[in-house]
Amino acid sequence: MAGLQIEQIRNLDDFAVLYKWDVWFTPPPAVAFDRNDLNVRCLSSSLPTSAVQSIDIQIRGHHIKQAGIVDDDHTINLTFAETVDNTIHNMLHNWREALWETGIGKQKKRAEYQCDMLLTRLNNQDEPIWTYKLFGCYLESVDWGGELGGDTSDIMRPSLTLSYDYFKMGAGASVQ
Repeated sequence: MAGLQIEQIRNLDDFAVLYKWDVWFTPPPAVAFDRNDLNVRCLSSSLPTSAVQSIDIQIRGHHIKQAGIVDDDHTINLTFAETVDNTIHNMLHNWREALWETGIGKQKKRAEYQCDMLLTRLNNQDEPIWTYKLFGCYLESVDWGGELGGDTSDIMRPSLTLSYDYFKMGAGASVQ
């Protein structure tokens, strides 16, 4: 077999880059927010992951493995850039209160605090090339943005972990 040649690499399509993506939520009824406000402030997102469980089978001294259940990680992390109008803090506060009203310990119905999320990778022309659709998302944990202090000129970066039931993925915007 011949070695790798530069023309083989030059004939590959454009490479998928890490900085071209969009995140969209269908806002839960109990938590009104502008999904475009979140998209423009979202600094980073992890991607959903899956793992194939393995089944060990031992029969009369022989050992083989077989694929078992495919299970998702069921969590995804997002980091946002907060602005002085507190867009992210307000959204996170309202979502947290929809899950558990702090003062009285009351929770809204599941359909009111869950949403779906679209995470779409884009090509260099900002066209969708791959979409992950996460179903049944809800706020699992919040980091409100780090530590306040006088020794940095950084911005506030609230981050959150969302739980989800399952996800589908596919080319472009074709995922239903």
